[in-house]
Amino acid sequence: MARRQAQDDMRADSIYAQFSRKSFDLADGEIRRTRLQAKTELLDRVIAVSANCANRLSADLILAQQQDTQVSERQQKLQAESMAFQSGKAEAERKLRALQMQVEQLQCQSEMGLTPATR
Repeated sequence: MARRQAQDDMRADSIYAQFSRKSFDLADGEIRRTRLQAKTELLDRVIAVSANCANRLSADLILAQQQDTQVSERQQKLQAESMAFQSGKAEAERKLRALQMQVEQLQCQSEMGLTPATR
């Protein structure tokens, strides 16, 4: 009977040791799972923040491109207007010189007492 008791005690010790190992492994696995879940949640938040930042930067880039296009169009318009004004100025200066020459001729004729010829 003592021998049987000793065998039962050894078997109980073995079963308990196996139970303890499995419980430890299960707890260790649960800890690893919890840590991985926390890391995953942290990475999800980092990804969300990064995506939000990327979206804002993309919107800013689109706005900057639109503004750049508007500035380029305005510069082209101003350049065309400037060229038109330059052309008009050159024409006005040509007419002014012609009129000044005509006035000088008329003054000369007036000073000489001649009447201007009609054209």
